Amino acid sequence: MKVVLTDLISLFFNPDIEKINNIARIITSNGLKFIV
Repeated sequence: MKVVLTDLISLFFNPDIEKINNIARIITSNGLKFIV
């Protein structure tokens, strides 16, 4: 989860399509557990 949070923070400074896709894949695979 720490890696995901770090990527989310870094996206604010350096948007990256590949990172967004990776994060979206991780979020969906986890069923939005740590967002809710």
